[in-house]
Amino acid sequence: MAVKRKKKKIKLYDFIWQAYYKTVIIPLLLIEVLLVMSYFAANNWVKNEMSVHVMEQADTQLNEAARLQAELINVQLHGVANDTVLLSEAMSRALQQPAQLTEKDQKRLAYSPSGEFFTTQDTGGISVYYNGIVPVEEEQRQKVARVLTLETFIESVAKRNDLIAASYFFSHDGLITYYPYLDPATRFVPKFDITQYNFYYETGPEYNPEREVRWTTAYGSFSGLGYMISAVAPVYIGDNMEGIYCSDILVSHITKQIEEMETPWGGYAILIGDGGNAMAVPKQGRADWGIDVPTSMPPNWASALERRIDINSTEFADLVPQITASETGFSKITVRGEPRVVAWNTVAETGWKLLVVVCEKKMYEKVYTVSEGVERVGLFLLGISVLFFVIFTEVQRLRCEGFSKKASTSLLELNRLIKRIAQGDYYQKAPEAQTIEIEETLKLVAETGWRLGDTNKSLILMNNEIRQKEAYLKAALSSVDDFLLEAGRDGADLHPVVAGPKAETEEFERLLHWLGTIGTPVERRTIAAINQVIDTGEPMLMDFEIPTRYGKRWYISRLARIDVEPPRVIISVRDNTKRIEMEHSIIRARDAAEAASRAKSQFLSNMSHELRTPLNAILGFAQILEMDGAGKLTTVQREYVGEIISAGQHLLGLINGVLDLARIESGKLRVTVGAVNVRSVVDETVTIVTPFAEKNRVTVHVSPAPSLVIQTDRTRLKQVLLNLLTNAIKYNKPGGSVHYSCTVEGEIIRFHIKDTGIGIRKEEMDEIFSPFTRLERSSEIVEGTGVGLAIVRQLVQLLGGRIHVESTLGEGSIFTVVLPLYLKQMEERKPVKEKKILHLTSNRESRLAVARTLRQRPDVQYTAAVAEDGILRMKAFSPRLVLVDYPAPEIPPELLGDMMKTAKENNIAIVAVISQETQRAQALQEGFSATVTMPVTERAIMQLFESI
Repeated sequence: MAVKRKKKKIKLYDFIWQAYYKTVIIPLLLIEVLLVMSYFAANNWVKNEMSVHVMEQADTQLNEAARLQAELINVQLHGVANDTVLLSEAMSRALQQPAQLTEKDQKRLAYSPSGEFFTTQDTGGISVYYNGIVPVEEEQRQKVARVLTLETFIESVAKRNDLIAASYFFSHDGLITYYPYLDPATRFVPKFDITQYNFYYETGPEYNPEREVRWTTAYGSFSGLGYMISAVAPVYIGDNMEGIYCSDILVSHITKQIEEMETPWGGYAILIGDGGNAMAVPKQGRADWGIDVPTSMPPNWASALERRIDINSTEFADLVPQITASETGFSKITVRGEPRVVAWNTVAETGWKLLVVVCEKKMYEKVYTVSEGVERVGLFLLGISVLFFVIFTEVQRLRCEGFSKKASTSLLELNRLIKRIAQGDYYQKAPEAQTIEIEETLKLVAETGWRLGDTNKSLILMNNEIRQKEAYLKAALSSVDDFLLEAGRDGADLHPVVAGPKAETEEFERLLHWLGTIGTPVERRTIAAINQVIDTGEPMLMDFEIPTRYGKRWYISRLARIDVEPPRVIISVRDNTKRIEMEHSIIRARDAAEAASRAKSQFLSNMSHELRTPLNAILGFAQILEMDGAGKLTTVQREYVGEIISAGQHLLGLINGVLDLARIESGKLRVTVGAVNVRSVVDETVTIVTPFAEKNRVTVHVSPAPSLVIQTDRTRLKQVLLNLLTNAIKYNKPGGSVHYSCTVEGEIIRFHIKDTGIGIRKEEMDEIFSPFTRLERSSEIVEGTGVGLAIVRQLVQLLGGRIHVESTLGEGSIFTVVLPLYLKQMEERKPVKEKKILHLTSNRESRLAVARTLRQRPDVQYTAAVAEDGILRMKAFSPRLVLVDYPAPEIPPELLGDMMKTAKENNIAIVAVISQETQRAQALQEGFSATVTMPVTERAIMQLFESI
């Protein structure tokens, strides 16, 4: 058997120091190492990112410098090109104007022995030379005269632009004009054909149909001025090219300008022409690349220059294709072992490239300086961290030693305090400690002791209160009106919750007998409900009735599960006899009211027909007297006949109104849908009521009606509008007005009839549309039966619309009729069965839910009963639908079979109200006509009515 090794005990100081060393010192060392490593890593990343950023900025700045310098040269060259175009256009106009040589010009012009015609003396203007390629006759002399008319203009343009070193004109027939003045005899070659030279024909129509300025590459000038580049513009007379006009620029001038440019980081610029040949290289560039530019002018100066400044022979060899191929660019090369950064941009006017060359070390000098500084700072921080860690460790060791001495004393005090509280001496005073934390702990332990003492006292008092409240609860349960029962599964151990006098009454014994006697319908339903509540945990309501010697008594019970083991149910039973009897009396009263309404409609119809028959005879004979009695009746008799006709027509209108109301209420009134012109109906109604309005001193204002054709019943629409207009006039004031208008909004049309009459009180708003209802303050002065607005509302509803009224008492009313633009033709109505629903349920929530769903449907009659009364209620109520909550364990199978048999005999549909879709198939299999899922909706009920 292995001997259990005894743990070595250590001092508090050693324990604290070891724990502190492991949890603080070592992690701190690791953190220091990680921080230093993170610093170097972060600095390296920052250095790299900063280097990239600074380099990108430097590269961008270099590119921008190349672009700005190229744009500067481009602007200057563009100015030279513009002046060249100006001079070529001036030359073209001058060659088309007649001119003669002045006496002064004739003196300075002379022929050579070989036939050339030229100026012989320098007068400060231009030199002229006709090289004799064609004979110089009068036509050529006049041409010279035309050119000399521009002498002053050429001189002014050339002096205005500092870049133009020479300005001259070549014609196709050998005429040359040159500024500044040159000695023609020594500088120009006789009889040479200028049209054969490329800078002439490349400016012509074949190569330059746009007639734009063309630029030459660098060449040695025949004038002896030096290395040149030229802007060449064609001179046209009509569609014929007369010659070319050239402006020369000294390459040395551009080179000087490039040398004077402020290039960043001590760099320099190089101008590259077509084909990648150098055109201008400053002194710094020549020294950098080891090339030279001659100061003297050899015979073939251009060839010598190309040989000496041959970029392809230097480190530029691989860069030349890239420079010539792109408008702008950036690259790096090595020149004599040192890295260089090159950026270039295109001079837009000529297509030349301006290169900016910078030493990479100077360009990125700041990046290298920052990188070295970051490394020095990192090494310094590393030394500081090591020194700090050593000092921090020693200081913490000393502090840990002192703290352990203070803590041991305080812990002993804490130990003694806890022992006294554990022995039941709860109320202790906390001793002082040398450390704040332990002193707070001592206070908390002492405070806990006080709380334990108070809690102990409270528990004793609470126990006494619980016993007292238990007695009160028993007394309260004994005082409630409901009978409280408790039972287990299948109704086992059914007994009252509280024993007492109430549990010994005759009513309670009878109730307990019916609920607990085996075999009774109430007992079966009760057992099924108890089991359902135990299984589902949901409370449940159940209605049932019990026969007594005083008659039937109805009860309602609520069952709820008691969560104990095994589960039980508490049953609260209340006598519901008075409510059921009141419900039955309400149903009988409603049936009596419906019978009275039908009798009223029949009476009105019969009475109106009986009155209209003799009234038609009276009106007929009166109209015969009026027509045939002309000249036979006295004036008084004719007035009597008129009164008879007027009163008869008024009475006939009242009878017709009553008949219309009776037909509407009985559902016999039909509408005939057709195309109706709104403007025509409005005009007709206005025409009809205008005499009546004039008689009552009421003005009718009509807004223009839209010329619109709608689908509705013209007669009924006209009847509605006439009734409303007549009322607006009848109930108006003398001198009042009626405003009549209609508007179209989407798929509806609105008719507005506004009057300035007596107005309607708010409490009378709903009453005015009821039959035979008239306003009290108007009944003595306005004739009528009070059915007009009732007929209007019924007719508007038949037309698929609605009517509403707004009124201010004493100021008037606004009646608005809203109708659809297109009313479908109504089919001949068939007798429709009344929509009656009988709901067989013992669940109060289910009954209330269905009743709330149908409360907005006045056309549906709804009643509920328990299943035992189902067959009797089906025969008495004659419903079309019978709703049965499913599953219904309280309904015996034989009772359900009798109910379905009765429903089939009376053409009634029995529908199962299910709570889950899985119950649908089982319900249909048991014989139900259909199913509806809870919660029951109005739409689902209407669909059931449509399907049966």
